[in-house]
Amino acid sequence: MKINDFEKKLMDICVGLRFPKPEVVNEGLISIKFRIHVRENTSIEIYFNEETQTMTSALIVEDKRVFG
Repeated sequence: MKINDFEKKLMDICVGLRFPKPEVVNEGLISIKFRIHVRENTSIEIYFNEETQTMTSALIVEDKRVFG
C-alpha cells in the first residue's frame, strides 16, 4: 500500500467512526504520522511506513504515551 492509499483509508475510517479529521504531524518519503484528537488532552497517533508496510498506533493522554 502507498502512503496516499493509507491516508485515504484512514480518512474514510475516521469519517465512518465520526472521528475528527486526522492531521499530518510528520511526513517523509516512505513514512507518515497522523494525530487524531479524540477529546481534550487525548489523541491517537498513527504511523505508517510504506517500505516495510508497518503501521503502529499509540494513545496519548496529556502529552504522555499510555498505550502502544
